[in-house]
Amino acid sequence: MKHYLLAALLLPTLPALAQIPGVSVPTYTTKLGTTFHKGDTLRLAMGKADNGTYRYAYLPANGWIGSPQTQLGSSWNNLNPVIKDIRTQKTVRNMNPRTVAVIGTGGINACVDLESAEAGGEIRTVNNQQQKATPATAPATGVADELLKLKQLLDSGVITADEFAVQKAKVLAR
Repeated sequence: MKHYLLAALLLPTLPALAQIPGVSVPTYTTKLGTTFHKGDTLRLAMGKADNGTYRYAYLPANGWIGSPQTQLGSSWNNLNPVIKDIRTQKTVRNMNPRTVAVIGTGGINACVDLESAEAGGEIRTVNNQQQKATPATAPATGVADELLKLKQLLDSGVITADEFAVQKAKVLAR
């Protein structure tokens, strides 16, 4: 009987205890200039580790069941999960906090380190796609060329209409 009573008391608190650490924030803008919001679709690319796993996307450690942090496998390649939450976390190794997007399906939450994943190409954004498409030695392009590239990214589904509008405004403001 004591076990049932204890389970009844602890059960409502388990979801709160199992949450991903950090402080929830409504939006986050990376150093490359991409702004992420709760509810946005995150476009996963391919995992960049040798075996196809992700370096910057992982299932967090779970102290309740004793599982360690695990990198996401290649089964997540090219998926487009919705961002459930954005959390800023303190890090042990350095003084800079890390900001992660909480994604997942079927009740399993995963984290994506937004700065590192964008810079490393594990998520597709308009900013890291433009960086890849325009090498440093390429001649300067005109406004019309940049708008055409943005339109192609929109048509191919790499960026959303909102992202297109933001980037278009940046190009036209130059």
